[in-house]
Amino acid sequence: MAEAAVAPPPVRTPNRRKALSLETKVDIIRDVESSNRQRNKIAKEYGISHSTLSTIYKNKDRILEQYKRHNVTLKRVRTSSIGEVEEAVLRWYHDACSKNISVSGPMVKNKAKELAQVVGNNTFKASNGWLERFKLRHRIHFKSGGKEKANIGMAVVRDWQQHELPTILQQYAPRDIFVAGESGFLYHLTLDDLVKQKSATNPIIQKNKDRLTGLFCCNMDGSEKEKLLLIGRFPNPRSFKGVKSLPVTYASDKRALMNAVLFEKWFLRFDEKMKWQQRKVLLFIDNCPAHRFNVYLQATEVRFLPPNTTMYHPLSQGIKQVSKCYYRRRIVQRALAEQNPDKMKPITVRDAADMLAWAWESVSPATVMSCFRKSGFMHPAMGEIPINLDEYTHQVQALNVLIAAFLQRRRILHKISALEYIDVDEFLPVCEDTWNQGSPVMSAWPGQQPQASQGGLALPQPLPNQAPLPHPNQPPNNQDQGQAPQQPPLNQSEEEDDDEQLGQPAPKPKEVLNMLQSVRSFFQSQENIPGQVFAALANLEESVLYKMTENVLKTPGLEFMHF
Repeated sequence: MAEAAVAPPPVRTPNRRKALSLETKVDIIRDVESSNRQRNKIAKEYGISHSTLSTIYKNKDRILEQYKRHNVTLKRVRTSSIGEVEEAVLRWYHDACSKNISVSGPMVKNKAKELAQVVGNNTFKASNGWLERFKLRHRIHFKSGGKEKANIGMAVVRDWQQHELPTILQQYAPRDIFVAGESGFLYHLTLDDLVKQKSATNPIIQKNKDRLTGLFCCNMDGSEKEKLLLIGRFPNPRSFKGVKSLPVTYASDKRALMNAVLFEKWFLRFDEKMKWQQRKVLLFIDNCPAHRFNVYLQATEVRFLPPNTTMYHPLSQGIKQVSKCYYRRRIVQRALAEQNPDKMKPITVRDAADMLAWAWESVSPATVMSCFRKSGFMHPAMGEIPINLDEYTHQVQALNVLIAAFLQRRRILHKISALEYIDVDEFLPVCEDTWNQGSPVMSAWPGQQPQASQGGLALPQPLPNQAPLPHPNQPPNNQDQGQAPQQPPLNQSEEEDDDEQLGQPAPKPKEVLNMLQSVRSFFQSQENIPGQVFAALANLEESVLYKMTENVLKTPGLEFMHF
């Protein structure tokens, strides 16, 4: 008897998961919140189950955040395991685009590797796969021909570094080769401000009055740093009341930007100083529109870096970043030292000048030499200098620790990295983009009111003849020694700023000596205090005592006691 055929079991069609894009998920969330329809009907309309809709709505905060930051057509968002590095690369990319610099894939990968080393991530691989995911996550599309232009630009730089630059450098000693460049500072920005900026739907745009522009200048072997030129919006900040000396040179521009007038004045004083020291020096600057001058130079040869190569500038290879790291560290230290956050005093222009001057002087010669080397500046007299950015790495790590302590004390849940705080003002413009034809350049050099202009460019005043100075390391004019701007009466609103802390009355010399003694007693009560601290206190005490006895030594009959 034949066996009956057994029918095969029915084939079960798998229930495939439906992948939804971010845009579709956001539409679902909006439908749930804006309509009175039942969720079952909404789920049926989108072809998903009720449980899937519930999961989407439960995670709405995360989905909406991803919707703001990522490509809305992505159906699955993979978060990067190196978020700190990726955020820094993204900021660098936007900065390059803002300066009309063509960016290519290899440039992005090289920058990512560099930043990964800075934050101590030695396992990061900037692969082609990572690059494609990075571009997709942040909706980055290189412009047509951008890669070719970028490669051409890099080829021009390499050709200049290999053929033209060595010939130029051999004509000067390393100590006589300088670079100069600007950087913007959101000097008022605290960690509290940054937290508010991150939590806001739209980033906070800092006003001109909350920013400064600094001009850095140093030589190739790191042995000399020119005094920082700091450009603010107002000629006479209220915090400068009673101030006659500053650790920086202060000037003003209506937008706190470098312009041709201020640069020419700074340049004249730099050349005059080198002439007085009987030196012939070389100065490299970029082709910023404000770096225009029409003066006769007696001791300085000027060379412009290749166009659109800001990222290859020695100052941009870590020198400015280290200086900003020191500055941000000092701000966080001040915040941690204040027990009551509500009593935190706002940072004034005077405070910023003091801290920025200290930050600039804190940059080590080793960092300066490494950044020159990284930019292709090699001199036979210096030999093979290894690229060493340990100072930057160490300061970034130290700042991360301070930030974590601050966030923990304030019970703030937002995560803020040191790199994010350091580079927060990286996108600020620093130079006038045009000649401002038709409107005068309202800028003022210290001790001088804005001059009348012709064709939109203020005419510089001739420099007075300077007498020889007692020491070759001192600049040949009072302003370069840190003299504050002259203080005319503040009878015009445009001469005031928003500093809430007015200049405090200066203490009497005897009070200063007592303060220094208190500071000395404090350090003497602590362990492992380096000798430089006590030497600095002794120098300060000597300066105060000299000022106290200066008038006595001017008494008739005591001229023989002068020394």
